[in-house]
Amino acid sequence: MDSEIKVLWTDQAIENLESILNYLESEWSPNTTDSFKDKLTRALNLLKKFPTLGSESSLKQGIRRFVMSIQVSIFYEIYNDTMIIHYLFDNRQDPKNIE
Repeated sequence: MDSEIKVLWTDQAIENLESILNYLESEWSPNTTDSFKDKLTRALNLLKKFPTLGSESSLKQGIRRFVMSIQVSIFYEIYNDTMIIHYLFDNRQDPKNIE
């Protein structure tokens, strides 16, 4: 993939992100929230360079899972020059809870 990969977020992924950020802001420090945002940015930049880095997920054909941290995984797929973020998942939950 020679061209720059675009990142699109599904409504579900945006909801997941907002939920995580709200939790971090209410229960932890601003530094923790900023650290999460930095980690997410680094993970997305890495996936843009190496889109097949995430392992294939059994949820749906074409969906990949990248473990961003002990707490959070990114579920995404690559379609042409676009990375679609489907879900940010709290790894402490049962994977059957993914919609």
